[in-house]
Amino acid sequence: MRRTGIVRGVIALAVGAALALPAYASAAEVEGAGPVSEVTTTNGCLASVPEPGSTEPVQICYSIHRPAGSSAQAPVPMMMTSHGWGGSRGKLAGPFTAWLKAGFGVLSFDQRGFGESGGFAHVEHPDFEGQDVIGLVDLVATLDWVSKDGPNDPVLGAFGGSYGGGFQFAGALTEVRDTGSTRFNALSPSHTWWDVKESIAPQEVVRTVWQTGLYSAGREDVAPEFNAGFAYLTATGNWPGTGDFPLADLDAFFLKNGPAWHVSQGRRLDIPVMFDQGITDNLFNLNQGLKSYDNALTDAARAQSILVADNTGHNLPLPDAVPPGYPTTGSVDPCSAALGGGNLTVRFMQEKLKGLDTGLTGYGQYHLATADGACLTLDSARPDTDVALGIVPVSAAAGAPVAHKLLDGPVTIAGQPLVKAAVTTAGVESRAFFALSIGTSPADAKVIAGNVMPLNVPLPGVRRARSFELPAVAIEVPAGKSLFLTASPVSDQFPAHGSRTPGAMLLEGTTVQLPVVDPVPPTPVAASDLVVTAPSEAPVSGDGFDVTVTATNADGTTDKSWTGTPLLTTSDGHATLPSCQAAAEGVATCSGVVLGDLGAQTLTATDGEHGQVSAALTVQPTGLRFDSAPDRAKRRTDTVYTTAPTVGVSGASTDGYRGTQSISTSDASDTVPKPQSCSGGSCSFTVQFDRAGKHTVTVQDDAGRATPATETKVTG
Repeated sequence: MRRTGIVRGVIALAVGAALALPAYASAAEVEGAGPVSEVTTTNGCLASVPEPGSTEPVQICYSIHRPAGSSAQAPVPMMMTSHGWGGSRGKLAGPFTAWLKAGFGVLSFDQRGFGESGGFAHVEHPDFEGQDVIGLVDLVATLDWVSKDGPNDPVLGAFGGSYGGGFQFAGALTEVRDTGSTRFNALSPSHTWWDVKESIAPQEVVRTVWQTGLYSAGREDVAPEFNAGFAYLTATGNWPGTGDFPLADLDAFFLKNGPAWHVSQGRRLDIPVMFDQGITDNLFNLNQGLKSYDNALTDAARAQSILVADNTGHNLPLPDAVPPGYPTTGSVDPCSAALGGGNLTVRFMQEKLKGLDTGLTGYGQYHLATADGACLTLDSARPDTDVALGIVPVSAAAGAPVAHKLLDGPVTIAGQPLVKAAVTTAGVESRAFFALSIGTSPADAKVIAGNVMPLNVPLPGVRRARSFELPAVAIEVPAGKSLFLTASPVSDQFPAHGSRTPGAMLLEGTTVQLPVVDPVPPTPVAASDLVVTAPSEAPVSGDGFDVTVTATNADGTTDKSWTGTPLLTTSDGHATLPSCQAAAEGVATCSGVVLGDLGAQTLTATDGEHGQVSAALTVQPTGLRFDSAPDRAKRRTDTVYTTAPTVGVSGASTDGYRGTQSISTSDASDTVPKPQSCSGGSCSFTVQFDRAGKHTVTVQDDAGRATPATETKVTG
């Protein structure tokens, strides 16, 4: 690895995770570097904006390393750098020898809340860390030995990784916000984020181990609301967004802390940037770098920028066992060599800040390392090929990952894949984890780079359109292997953060959008696929019905050669499932299926020849009943009636019931509420009786189910 990045080990995570980020290059790696000479180092602090609720300026401390020979008559560009989360600045010149020998000054600083600097970390907020960086740029502008583009405008670049990449966007984009442009001439962020929340908790599913480690490493140095929010996360496993937790709103805290917010406000950088992102990074994954490269730059700036992805990054010491991960072999950074070798960041800055020609190529392109150590150079990383997958069932909260074939090799996939589907869920906060995988069969398919992304569906529902990201990848699928979509109810990257309540997830009409580099071979079509046919009318809890499983050819006709015996399974925990008959003429019958739990359920047929296929059903109650109905009441006072659906299977859940109920009485002058939507198994109505005497009360839902009439004697 030869690109400049964050110093190894600066992020001291309590979980013991090491950042496998690039180390600083040695001076010998810089082509044309001058002789080693004495370097002058100056340490100091400057006064920056106060913390909220205070008027006292916060001290931001720095070290400036001035290369020998620099002067007002022979000025040099300046490079700004900083540490990762929980770290501190480089006060010694040694780690920056490559830069100093190449004729750059280096300013290294302690970010707010860390090292010798004061205040609390706000995680690269424009009004705090952004202003700190602007103050440092002002300081650099006063140094007569630093090159200038104009008054108060130094020739300035920046480098650093992780949190040391975040400050670069915070400073440059905050200047764009405040003045319309930035004084930075070029940036080189490594392994950093587009959106903090999206990285730590994609779709509000928390990366458990990272959250714990980051909190442990920085809890004494960060703003109080950060600590309160992360303590809530640790205790509950839930993301404290707006209105969820009175002591912290992490949605608000992280809103402005990255390029995503600035771009949403119409701001972009019009300077060249060299991005370095890790495909195997399981905190700031390649998705984050692609979004910054594609969205945070003007078109002109992107044409002068480079994105390089390697097989390093924030890598937790996890076994990648659930679901199993595909091992990375070969060079972890083949693209540095493909672009001419040497320290790419120094070469990039020599070209952009000094106007030198180092022979660096690949501008305006994507250079992605494959898992097997090759480098793929692309003009686009967007998905361009749709593969129809159909039905993808995911078991509830536990169970083994299931791989679904997409394409046979040889085929090359590189960039950002997406999934579109109609999603049915029965529980609250239903979650599953998805990724592309490679193998010879579903049984041995392994997740590329070991990375997964979650799909989180907060509320129950039927066939709701969803689109979600998979981890970005670069993989050459050889002949004899296939590309799969792996779906898993759990992930060891998100321990204890699967579905919050029982209930399966079903994806229908699933389409996987792939960034295909090579021409796609014809999609393999099985001799036949299974189709599960259930009654067209919604089944009633406790009532038996028949299901047929049919093998169909690609043209939709029945494959009459199939003689298999399918196995039925279901998401319903109170179901009675029969043994199916062996297929005759391509059709198998399963007689006497009984479902109990109300609401959205799935029936899945499995056959060794065809795999799995599912059908979605909505189980209806047998009727309605009064859960509470007073037999006496007073005139013109609130009288409460509650109803509940009835089921035909003992112990079956009513949580999935959905319906609109109306209450009526035998006296038209009584005051009754409007019809209301009921869910979760119960409904409540408040009635005021107008006259004394006996009143008959009835509740009916929109499916025509009614409670038995109940009689209430009204007095007063």
